[in-house]
Amino acid sequence: MSLSTSYFKRSPLVIAISLALASPTFAESFIIADGDTETVQKQLMDGQTGVIEVGGTLNTTEAAIVAFGTGNTITNSGVITNSSFSTAAIESQGTGNTITNSGSITAGLVGIYSTATATNAKITNSGTIDATAGIYGIDSKGDKATITNSGTIDANIYGIFSTGDNAKITSSGTITATIGIFSTGDNLTINNSGHITGTNHAVLGDTTDNLTLNLLKGSQLMGAIDLG
Repeated sequence: MSLSTSYFKRSPLVIAISLALASPTFAESFIIADGDTETVQKQLMDGQTGVIEVGGTLNTTEAAIVAFGTGNTITNSGVITNSSFSTAAIESQGTGNTITNSGSITAGLVGIYSTATATNAKITNSGTIDATAGIYGIDSKGDKATITNSGTIDANIYGIFSTGDNAKITSSGTITATIGIFSTGDNLTINNSGHITGTNHAVLGDTTDNLTLNLLKGSQLMGAIDLG
């Protein structure tokens, strides 16, 4: 094991991601239309939806969207900017939530954060996620997550960080970070046909996680590969 690998495994960077609120104060479905700019955090409860249309903007100094409920659907085709260094641009806490980004997300800490309680999450990025001023492009902690990237993810440390069991990551896009994809969950499957650049590791697993990496046609990986 290299010294750099030992550092990331034995002394992981610990970041306390603040939950936006202990409980929602005002949650409702919302649409931010073309030409509209909003600066107040959006909150969702069970079954509610949030949509940012092309040309719409949500710019906050705290978590931009927090999905407290189950079965929430968040769709961003516009612009989300979160300047906080302690919260996520989008945070999902409930089971079975769907997050789709075809627009742009710029985050001070993490672009999309799916908590340990957010099992069966579906996260899809065909746009851009920029966490170069932060830590994580996507941070997924719940079991049975499905993460699909056909867009661009740029992050300071982790492009995709996955700690839940039985997750699946499929990338045909571009991921650039210190560690492109990092997994500590059990039975993760990565299907890659895109570009992953990790200045430390392109893909890094844990010694007990049973990680499977499938390199498909079109795969280009720059950086070390350590499956654990």
